[in-house]
Amino acid sequence: MVRVIQGNLELDVRLIEASERPLKAPAKGDMVRTIHESTSCRAFYRLRKGGCTLFAFETDRASFEFKYFS
Repeated sequence: MVRVIQGNLELDVRLIEASERPLKAPAKGDMVRTIHESTSCRAFYRLRKGGCTLFAFETDRASFEFKYFS
């Protein structure tokens, strides 16, 4: 799950079902990092303002990209 907060806005995004594939990504000009990308997956989105939900929905047409930090 990812939560982004800016002022009184709060966006939650949760990956429900992944179809991830490893993808090379740059680090200082060299393609040596690995990230994981799901180009078609199921995710949940919720946007709140001041504690009130503006929208919340689930979709199977999401894209998701992430990197695990160790």
